Amino acid sequence: MATTTTDNPPGEQPAQAKMAAAGFASGFRFGPSGARALHGGDLGEALGDRDSWLWLDFQLGEERLAAMLATLPGLTPRVLELLLSTDDKVRTDTFGKAIVGIANDYEMRKPLDAKYGVRWRFALLPQLLVTVRPRLGHALSQVQADIPAGRHFRDPVHLMGALLNEFAIASYSMLVEIGNHINESEERMLDDAAAPAAEVPGRIRRRLLYLHRQVIPVNGVITFMLPQRPDWFDETARLEYRRIAERLDNLHDEIELLRERAHTLEADFQARESERTNRRLTVLTVLSALLLPPSVISGILGMNVGGQPLLRDPLGFLIASGMMGASVVVMLIILRRIRLI
Repeated sequence: MATTTTDNPPGEQPAQAKMAAAGFASGFRFGPSGARALHGGDLGEALGDRDSWLWLDFQLGEERLAAMLATLPGLTPRVLELLLSTDDKVRTDTFGKAIVGIANDYEMRKPLDAKYGVRWRFALLPQLLVTVRPRLGHALSQVQADIPAGRHFRDPVHLMGALLNEFAIASYSMLVEIGNHINESEERMLDDAAAPAAEVPGRIRRRLLYLHRQVIPVNGVITFMLPQRPDWFDETARLEYRRIAERLDNLHDEIELLRERAHTLEADFQARESERTNRRLTVLTVLSALLLPPSVISGILGMNVGGQPLLRDPLGFLIASGMMGASVVVMLIILRRIRLI
């Protein structure tokens, strides 16, 4: 089992403060004896150790970050340009021995929400992984927490794959939650219970859309990375990344299936609501049709003008009531003839 040590060398606090000002957030040194958390005074020694490799994580936006990154081996000007760019377009490229790109992650929320994503930049070299991000995302946070607990990575390529895989796991967990929500809504529709709220189908489709927008670019990162990988990116690593890409492909297929189910659920909901509306309108139409003739008769007989019929007839009220009742019967016959009732 790999071990993690966190020794505090003398003079660490000033060095750590200097590193923090340069954007250094965290780092790990991986060697034969396990993984060790890096501190401010350790970086120079760690960079000179040929028997170990490093993961350095930086906070984007610090003013001395560019100068700090320029001191790291293997980061050419083109690599630095992408690591420090404000462009958030997810992509990947190869410059010499470095694989560099921008990938997606999710903000650290409970529960996770695909609507809130964060972009992080990376530079992958044979002995070094550099990550630069505006704020810590879920995948990076998860892996950083696993390393002190004993999780081991054989090289930077393996670590980078683990970060992408954590993203896939988080995406799948959100997909399962959305799928369960769709199942519950479908059961309620089939049981003819109270229909889901009007905004539920639309909210499900929006969540799937956000998830789709997060997953597809990351799959593209892997897809474009494999054909142009440098010679140090061996066959074992290629197979690992191919499995991650297949997992993301399957995730994409599941998203599409759930989007179809959500669309069907929304269509069924709209059809049911339309049917209920039509039923209510039919009831209102029948009531209006039945009440209109007697209302007209009572209105005519109730006009306060001379020459009103039945005004002095002792049976006038009964005759008027009979006329109104007869008009209702006639209207019922008409409504039956036109199949409205």
